[in-house]
Amino acid sequence: MKRSVGISVGILLACGSWSFGQTNVLSQNAVGYVKVSINEGALAMVSYDFLDIDGNPTTVSDVIGTQLPLNSRVFLWDAAAQGYIIENFQAGAKSNPDSWAPDNNPIAPGDGFFIEAATGGASGSYDVFMTGEVPGDNNNSGSTDVAIAAALTGGGYPYPASVDWTSTTLATGAVLGDRLLLWDAGIQNYDVANFQAGAKSNPDSWSNPAEVIEPGEGFFYDNTSGGGYTWTELKPYAFP
Repeated sequence: MKRSVGISVGILLACGSWSFGQTNVLSQNAVGYVKVSINEGALAMVSYDFLDIDGNPTTVSDVIGTQLPLNSRVFLWDAAAQGYIIENFQAGAKSNPDSWAPDNNPIAPGDGFFIEAATGGASGSYDVFMTGEVPGDNNNSGSTDVAIAAALTGGGYPYPASVDWTSTTLATGAVLGDRLLLWDAGIQNYDVANFQAGAKSNPDSWSNPAEVIEPGEGFFYDNTSGGGYTWTELKPYAFP
């Protein structure tokens, strides 16, 4: 992913490893991972593309665990309040392990959020593996609905696959004035794509039509239509 410090994706199956594009897959279930590399003191905007293997809601302790130094933070976007909910990774007291707090906010495919790696830890950069069950027909995720607010929504493509931005139903359903805000971890700022009016006989279009959303990449979507709606995406791969 060109805007992140570094990201990779993999799928682990009972019959071995698999990469997108292959068709001779025999296993019925798949467990996947996305690896994000984050420099200390920096922010990365990510999305969680997977489901809990046991079917339970996932929280930041499930998604991030203990892979970051103490005092790291996760910023979850509350679309209703148009503000952040902050999760803190804090030291345990006495025999209690280090933990995230409050750790009671669910994270689902299609949610975009920030991870901040604290300074003063053991390394200048951290690899964070986000793992879970791959959404698919076998877990009733052949299609995924994501709520889009009547303002800013923290989002992500709800499947662990690369996708041309303009191929998503979110992009094709845009109205003039809508914006896609992509976080550039290198400069710690946003790249902005606008849905703009076409000139003369040209149709309305996105200002950066070559944009690709990578697995695990989060973004903000600025909906200017005047009302909220549901964004629905179909599973882009044949398996699972």
